Amino acid sequence: MLVGFARALRAAGAAVSSERVHAFLRAVSVLRPGVRADVYWAGRLTLCADRDDLERYERVFDAYFGSGRPPVRAVRAAPRPRLRP
Repeated sequence: MLVGFARALRAAGAAVSSERVHAFLRAVSVLRPGVRADVYWAGRLTLCADRDDLERYERVFDAYFGSGRPPVRAVRAAPRPRLRP
């Protein structure tokens, strides 16, 4: 199922390499494979090579897994680096 999703994403024009597919499978295996949000974020972070892939990813994910949106995880901004005198 997960490899099929990666193939569908590749067919949609995303630059999904075999290395990215392996990274995706490893990421899902250490998360929760049955949890939609975990599969979503694992794939988005490992299968997308550049900004152009993000829109494709959204479209293919919704078509492949259904249109229910995964919960958005809050992301805190990284603290600004402080320079030492």
